[in-house]
Amino acid sequence: MSAFCAAVSVLDPENGQLYNDYARSLFSDAARKLLEETVKLENYEWQSDFAREHIAVGEAKMLLRWLRMSKICVSAEARERIMNCTDPEQLERWADRVPAISTVDELFA
Repeated sequence: MSAFCAAVSVLDPENGQLYNDYARSLFSDAARKLLEETVKLENYEWQSDFAREHIAVGEAKMLLRWLRMSKICVSAEARERIMNCTDPEQLERWADRVPAISTVDELFA
C-alpha cells in the first residue's frame, strides 16, 4: 500500500486523482481500510493543489447556496469574490457568519 501511495504522489495532481479513484474502485475492503489507515483520513490534509482547489470550489458553491437559502442577495462582485477564494478556512469563517447576517456586505465585514 505504501508503494501505491508513493506512486500516486509523484503523478501530476489531475492524473493522480484519476489513478487513485480507479485503483480504489478495484481494492478489496481490506485494501481500502489499509489505505485509509495509511493516510489517516480523520486528520488528513490534502496534499495536491488539485485537491485543495477543488475543495475550495465546492465550499464556495455551498456558501453561495447557503446565502441563497438564507434569502441574502449576492451581487456579481460578491459572487466573484467568494468563487475566487482559495482558502477553505476563510470560506468556513464566512459560512459560519451566514445565520447572523442579513446582507452580503456583513459577510465580509
